[in-house]
Amino acid sequence: MIRSICLNPVIDKVYFINHFTAGRLYRDNCPARYAGGKGVNVAKVLALLGEACAIYGFIGGDSGRRLEDELISLGIQSKFIEIAGDTRTTINVIDKERNLETEILELGPAVAEEELQALIGQLTADIAPGDIVICSGAIINGAPPSIYKAIAAICVAKAAYCFLDTYGEAFHASLPGQYYFAKPNLKEFSEYLGLENKVDDRTIVAQAERLMAKGFENLMVSMGKSGAILVNHTVRLQASPPVISNQSSIGSGDASVAGYAAAINRGSDVEEAFCLSMACGVSNAMHREVGFIDLSEVNELKKRIELRHL
Repeated sequence: MIRSICLNPVIDKVYFINHFTAGRLYRDNCPARYAGGKGVNVAKVLALLGEACAIYGFIGGDSGRRLEDELISLGIQSKFIEIAGDTRTTINVIDKERNLETEILELGPAVAEEELQALIGQLTADIAPGDIVICSGAIINGAPPSIYKAIAAICVAKAAYCFLDTYGEAFHASLPGQYYFAKPNLKEFSEYLGLENKVDDRTIVAQAERLMAKGFENLMVSMGKSGAILVNHTVRLQASPPVISNQSSIGSGDASVAGYAAAINRGSDVEEAFCLSMACGVSNAMHREVGFIDLSEVNELKKRIELRHL
């Protein structure tokens, strides 16, 4: 079983407005609405890949129930804990003409200590040997920044695999730990290690090897259209994706995480996992819907991912 953690899920409202400019009036827009949050996006892609998946986190109010209903309709097992606050909403404005994306992020509700303990108790009861547990996204208000580190420790005790995909304070507080996989993007990776914005492949590999000492078995640094670099104890690989018509990159990193988890769950080797990961990320970028892939596209894209040993 793959278990996706999304502590602070969201209803994503996505507007497509070309030449968007602050301070102007835009009439008659009909936003697309999706269940969102990094862990939710991961779970949605896993379901589309045909993987059994359960999702954990906190929901509240009518928006929380709508989000849960959408995920259940996709075949995802809901393990959400209901709280008093309302599930947050995020506004995304996509300007395709200028290739710009604007996001307005709500803080969202807060959780109480007993609610946090209920989540930890549920995970402790549910996680079984060989499970994959994916810790994604920001920490909900009221939870300690180190909560992913605590979840990773449960995974170690249960002989399960823990994936980490977070940033900022939560990433710092999660280390050192024991993680099978992590996927910082280049900006997050550079900020954590104090690197300049423009770094070459050799520097990325060297710094990834340094970061692995914090408790990672596999470390993927995603670089948008330039692909990604994957480092573990035996290989250093660079993946170059094909050029596509990009609709929206929102959720592509989450789709990549889902692809890697699905491959590992199926017993694939690292190269196969890397290719599926990249193909899922690219397929997501080809569609307006967040956390969506097309299986026929993914199978074709996998053949077009170029891998190079560094």
